[in-house]
Amino acid sequence: AMDLHYAHGLPMATLYTFGKPRVGNVAFAKWYDTSPFVSWRVTHWRDPVPHLPMQSLGFQHDALESFYTEDSKTYRVCDDDPEDDSCSDQFEFDWSIEDHKHYLGILTGHHGCEWTPAPRNASREAGDLRRLHERLRQIDGPPRVVP
Repeated sequence: AMDLHYAHGLPMATLYTFGKPRVGNVAFAKWYDTSPFVSWRVTHWRDPVPHLPMQSLGFQHDALESFYTEDSKTYRVCDDDPEDDSCSDQFEFDWSIEDHKHYLGILTGHHGCEWTPAPRNASREAGDLRRLHERLRQIDGPPRVVP
């Protein structure tokens, strides 16, 4: 996103990532948090990918996380600590790849994260992306905090 914005001049207002791994160190995360656009790091329950690479290797997330519960009906915004243990970081070793393959009740891509190549179905994938986009547009108002 930063490359598209700075190197290629692509204007952005908001960026949503789903199940994003840690992509940089503390300095990178702090620099990313100063971007001129809002970046939502959306995580789902026990998705293992946001826990990789491990912090012990020097990696850290950017700050703004929107953490969805198991059924994707409620979420919590964590914006003070990039590794907030009241959001996805509460699960250290209790993970589910199914939670990475499904976001907001939608299979993320026709084949999710299968390891073997499969024939692409562009029409179905486009429909999945449209449903995901519509679901994001429905989300408004203050965050519903998980008790």
